[in-house]
Amino acid sequence: MQEKMSKFKFKLASWLIIFCTIILCNCSHGQQAIDHKENIVKYKTMLQIETNNCFYAAQIAGSYQALNDFGNAIEYYQKALANCPDSLFDKFQLGVCYYLTMNKDKGLSYMDKAIEGAKNKGDNEMVKMFTAEKEAWLARWDSVRELEWNKGQM
Repeated sequence: MQEKMSKFKFKLASWLIIFCTIILCNCSHGQQAIDHKENIVKYKTMLQIETNNCFYAAQIAGSYQALNDFGNAIEYYQKALANCPDSLFDKFQLGVCYYLTMNKDKGLSYMDKAIEGAKNKGDNEMVKMFTAEKEAWLARWDSVRELEWNKGQM
């Protein structure tokens, strides 16, 4: 049983790293952007049928996030958390979205809530993963501010 949990945690950590890498590589162009837009349409249709499905809302949020549409990502992460408030991954990603919209304090607050939730569950691997990711975002704050400053300047 414990070996299965370790494999699950490793897979979850791997997916989180992959997801964050996609976001950092600005996949708002080419085929990836098309795939994300198709996912948004598909999951919005499914969400109309199952309005309380947090998986669908989180998929929509993740696609918006990958397209750098953080306002819509925030909206759908909030919908996901309204129905599944214990989703630590969604809580952390909501924090990332707030952070990237220059709402640093609110972003860090959600990141901290996810870290605290992982601590409460006794999930040390998730605590390490979220903490490392939060520290990486903190290290990039000046870059985030510069991106916001230059937004629309090109």
